[in-house]
Amino acid sequence: MARLLAPPLPAAGEASALTYRLLATLVDGARAGALEHAAGPPAGVAKALEHIQAALHAEPPDAERLAELDVPALARIADLSRAHFSRRFSRAVGMAPGEYLMQERMRRAAELLARRDASVKAVALSLGFYDPNYFAKAFRRAFGLSPREFRSSGMYLDIRRHGDGG
Repeated sequence: MARLLAPPLPAAGEASALTYRLLATLVDGARAGALEHAAGPPAGVAKALEHIQAALHAEPPDAERLAELDVPALARIADLSRAHFSRRFSRAVGMAPGEYLMQERMRRAAELLARRDASVKAVALSLGFYDPNYFAKAFRRAFGLSPREFRSSGMYLDIRRHGDGG
């Protein structure tokens, strides 16, 4: 592309050949990306996704794993730089790692609140939210209700139904 645009401009035949090579390179890159996406996330991203799910679903909650639920720690788990991990994760999952983490934490919070056997504060702590007010704000942003309103609204019945496969 640089040769196409750099002075002196190429002759028509050379420009045509360069343009064809550029398009072929772009098509090959698109195919490679499609194959990579079809094969699932890259190994490092898959390892990070497994770590996230294991940390969120550990019974009892594993404080050490929950402490590693941030982007720098996940990048280390994936054995990638933070920037490279974020790019690969976003390409594979369709959202930034921090956004995905919050979404998964909120999904797990809804599951735990639906059980009704733990206090809101206990649910917050079990998911690594050490400030119950921040947890309530994040939950409200995700579901449009506070955790207590969520419980009293009956929304949790739908979460239970989907969680049990029914």
